[in-house]
Amino acid sequence: TLAIQEGKIQAIIPQNQVTEKQQGTDLNGQLAIPAFQESHNHLDKTYLSLGWRASQPVKNLKERLADEASELKLLAPSTEQRATAMIEKLIGYGASYIRTHVNIDPYVELENFWGVKRALEKYAHVIDYDIVVFPQHGLLKNPQTVLLMREALKNGGTMVGGLDPAGID
Repeated sequence: TLAIQEGKIQAIIPQNQVTEKQQGTDLNGQLAIPAFQESHNHLDKTYLSLGWRASQPVKNLKERLADEASELKLLAPSTEQRATAMIEKLIGYGASYIRTHVNIDPYVELENFWGVKRALEKYAHVIDYDIVVFPQHGLLKNPQTVLLMREALKNGGTMVGGLDPAGID
C-alpha cells in the first residue's frame, strides 16, 4: 500500500501492516512508478507554438552562435508563450521535473530568463524545476554576461551552466 500525502508517495506500507483507518484505492493491478524527469532542456529555444521552421545549416559553432544571435531579439517577446507550450507537452508526457538551461547574454539580457521563469511558475503546483543560467555567447568576450548571470542567480536561477571557453571566448 502506498501512503500518499499532498500528491506524493510518502511511504510504502506492507499489506499486512495496513490499519483499518488507512484508506486506499485499488489500482487493479496497475503499476505505480516515479514520474519522468526532463533533465536537459532549453525552454528559451523551443519554437513550439510558432509553427514549423527548418534549421539553417552552418559550418561551425561560431556560425551557429551568429545565426542564433541574429534572431534572439525577435524571439524574446514570445519566450513565455513558447516555454509554456513545451512545459505543457512535457507534463502531458508525464514529467514532474524540468531542468532547463536559459541563455544569459548581452543581446536580450534577462528577457528570456524572465519569460521561462514566469512559464515555470505557472506550473509550480505540478512540477519541480531548476533553471541553469547558461553563458551561451561567452563570458570573457562579454563581461556584462557575468553581471547578468549573477542577477539571474539572485532571482531564481539555481545552477550555473558551462561551455568550452576555448571554442567561445
